[in-house]
Amino acid sequence: MKKIGVAVVGLGIGERHLRAYHRDARCQVRWVLDHDKVKAKNLADETGAGIASSYEAILKDEDVQIISIASFDDDHASQIIQAINAGKHVFVEKAMGIRIPDCKAMVDAQKKSGLCLQVGHQRMFDLKYLEALRRVREGEFGPITHIRTNWNGNGDWALKDIPVHMEKKLNWRIYNEFSLGLMGELASHQIQVANWFLDEIPEYVVGSGSLSYWKNSTRDSFDHVHTIFKYPSGAHLDSTVIQTNWYYGLEEAIMGPKGNFELENGRFISQTPPPPPGIKQLIADVEKKVFQTLPIGGASWVVEPKSNLLGDVILNTYPLPDSTDLQFIAFMQSIRDHKPITDIIRQGYYASVGAIMGHEAMIKRETVYFNKEWEI
Repeated sequence: MKKIGVAVVGLGIGERHLRAYHRDARCQVRWVLDHDKVKAKNLADETGAGIASSYEAILKDEDVQIISIASFDDDHASQIIQAINAGKHVFVEKAMGIRIPDCKAMVDAQKKSGLCLQVGHQRMFDLKYLEALRRVREGEFGPITHIRTNWNGNGDWALKDIPVHMEKKLNWRIYNEFSLGLMGELASHQIQVANWFLDEIPEYVVGSGSLSYWKNSTRDSFDHVHTIFKYPSGAHLDSTVIQTNWYYGLEEAIMGPKGNFELENGRFISQTPPPPPGIKQLIADVEKKVFQTLPIGGASWVVEPKSNLLGDVILNTYPLPDSTDLQFIAFMQSIRDHKPITDIIRQGYYASVGAIMGHEAMIKRETVYFNKEWEI
């Protein structure tokens, strides 16, 4: 069977795309394209790909069936629509774009063409996430009342010692002109998880963010963001992303009266049996002498600390296959089957819409409501 020709555009996170296709016996990587010519040459030499002279040259190559896009978020719309119009299937990194009309135009182009379009949300292929979702869908978990996520790191993303004329091209993530910053690069993954588990689209979002530490002469994207999304069921997503302290790392907690799914480490912590009624708890605490004396109010109940329960693993099968590899395998299979995975398109679109809403809420310092015109 003839191999599927692939071109990879953008070799930052796109390097992972390239390696996934290179490992897949069904594929032949024909072209790479990147502003960093040295990196492009090194990866082209390693994988046997050519270095494309331009995006237009890739579009004209009839032996390219897939274009995998990991370029500036603001370039996605034009590149995807051109690719689809040229008859190419497209894999694109999140966020789909930085403007909602652009995101909708990409989805409309895909629907009209029937070609495969997949957005990079690998949690949809993570087996522990899928098992947790099954338990939610089948009613084992009970209602979801709250989703709490954070993604903490300590670094500014900015590449150093690069030519001045390449500054924005290579450091595009830290400029609002080209990206949604932390909302697009990180929070969009967690918005997708919330939308997916709740099976809802947020009604509105409020948020706050600032550039408090990683300041330089040109960066304008926030280095910490905090957004709260309200969903029709009454549940909330409370999302925090910071770049100034890595201690709490990545956390994605699905919460309800029956327990927590701690998705990032694959565990379920049950809250049953329920705690005893308040009066019984008070009597027990008196007997255990757990009170402390406060300077202004006498005896008071000791604040309950965070639970240190480890809970139970969601899946007993380890090691789990890499979800990033699985998403590319699924993408290739959808092309072979001539069947776009419509739920992934929908999830990618609404995660991008949520990231744009959150970004706008922080920039404008106002509540941003979902507009019915954005539905697909």
